[in-house]
Amino acid sequence: RRPGAASRKPSASYIRFDADEIGDRNGGEPLGYMVENRRLRSALAELVNAQGLEVRAPAAVADVAVGPGRATVTLKDGSTLSAPLVIGAEGRNSTVRRAAGIDVFGWTYQQSGVVCTVRMEKPHGNVAHEYFLPDGPFAILPLTENRANLVWTESTRRGEA
Repeated sequence: RRPGAASRKPSASYIRFDADEIGDRNGGEPLGYMVENRRLRSALAELVNAQGLEVRAPAAVADVAVGPGRATVTLKDGSTLSAPLVIGAEGRNSTVRRAAGIDVFGWTYQQSGVVCTVRMEKPHGNVAHEYFLPDGPFAILPLTENRANLVWTESTRRGEA
């Protein structure tokens, strides 16, 4: 199999993504990339260092005051930061989101999942296998060194059994 090839169909209901066809339509780029978190964090750290940026971690937001053209963020340690743009990326209970007046809504999917990294017995050939089953998706997503991320989703009812 070639990298990016789709898995064999598991049933009469399937979608086939052909790597060659997708590549032809977007300048030869694949449909997506799997990037390990540690490699992504390492690359970001290199860029931050190269730009001479200041990193404050760990840090927690205590308050956000929004004014004309600027916002001031007060951290729990008492220090403040002021900027024309503030991006709230501190999690689902975001103080920044609340200060901006952005509401959230949610629902339960009634699903449970197992996500883990496994070492493959046979070479995976950089091929992702994804099955969209009635109780949720099942995927084997290739990583380096013949490892893969396994994502197994089940209904909560079956997952607790």
